[in-house]
Amino acid sequence: MQTVSLTAERREGIGKSVTRKLRVAGTIPANLYGVGGDPVTMQVSNADLIQIFRFHGSNVLVELIFEGEEPILSLIREHQVHPVSGKSVHLDFQRVQLGKPLNVDVPINVIGVPPGVKDFGGVLEQVIRTVEVSCLPRQIPDSIEVDVSKLQINDAIHVGELKVENVEFLVDDSQTVVMVTPPRLSTEAEETEEGEEGEVAEGEEGAEAAEDDAESKDS
Repeated sequence: MQTVSLTAERREGIGKSVTRKLRVAGTIPANLYGVGGDPVTMQVSNADLIQIFRFHGSNVLVELIFEGEEPILSLIREHQVHPVSGKSVHLDFQRVQLGKPLNVDVPINVIGVPPGVKDFGGVLEQVIRTVEVSCLPRQIPDSIEVDVSKLQINDAIHVGELKVENVEFLVDDSQTVVMVTPPRLSTEAEETEEGEEGEVAEGEEGAEAAEDDAESKDS
C-alpha cells in the first residue's frame, strides 16, 4: 500500500457554526484517534484531499504532518460526503502501528468479459464491491482483482476462491463475489411520477441529515 503525506492542523473550535466556516474556507473538519496518543480534533485542506482521492483513492496510508511535531501514520477510517454535492464534510483517521495487523475493507476490481455475457446474453452481477481483510499496514492491497473471463451462465466466484498473499479474508468463504445470471426476459415497470418526486424529497432530507450527522461529531 502506498503512503501519502497530508498537512494537518489542530483546532480548538467545535460546533456547527465553526465546521461550516471551515468548509466555506476550503478545509474539512476531522478527528484522529487510536492507540499511541490522545484523540486529536483537527482540520485538513479539501484541495489536498481531492488530490489524494483522485490519484490514490481512500484506501491509502496517510502520514499526517503537524507543524513542529513528528509525523503520524494513519488510515482513513470514515469519509463522510454530502449525498447531493458529493463534497467531503468530515473524516476520521486512525493511528497505525506498522507491526500490528489491521482490519480493512479493500475494493474489488472486476476484470474481463464473461463468455456467458458476451455469447449468451447473461448478466454479470457484482454482489459485493469491497471485502474485509486482515493484514499488516504495508501489505494492504490497493484492490483485489477478480477475473471473470471464464464465467458461463450461472457460474459464480466466491470469497474462498480469492487468493492474495499475506492477507486473511474476514468474510465467509461461501460469500458470492460475482455471478452470471441468465438473460432477463422482462424489464421492470417504469417508476411513476409520484414515486420519483418522493425519491427527490427523500434525497434532500438525507442530504440535510448527513450534514447534521457530520457536524454532530465535531460538537
